[in-house]
Amino acid sequence: MTSPTVKSRFMLKKSNLFVAALICVLMLPYVTVAQSSDFGNWLIYIGSKKVNSKWNIHNEVQFRNYDAVGDLEQLLLRRVIRVWLHQF
Repeated sequence: MTSPTVKSRFMLKKSNLFVAALICVLMLPYVTVAQSSDFGNWLIYIGSKKVNSKWNIHNEVQFRNYDAVGDLEQLLLRRVIRVWLHQF
């Protein structure tokens, strides 16, 4: 059986290790180096609606721009109608 002092030392080492790891994780954003970029958006909506057992409608909208409220860079609208000719 271990003595209380050995157990408390182990718990103290374990808590110190946890605190050190937490500090490293919290400091990571301040010491990392990444690309500098301006603000930009890429908003995507993907949806699908089953009409009945054979028909399905798929919708997709992608909106991309470089500035928050600036010029439109790219707008992609897509609608697909799917028909199953036979089911397995």
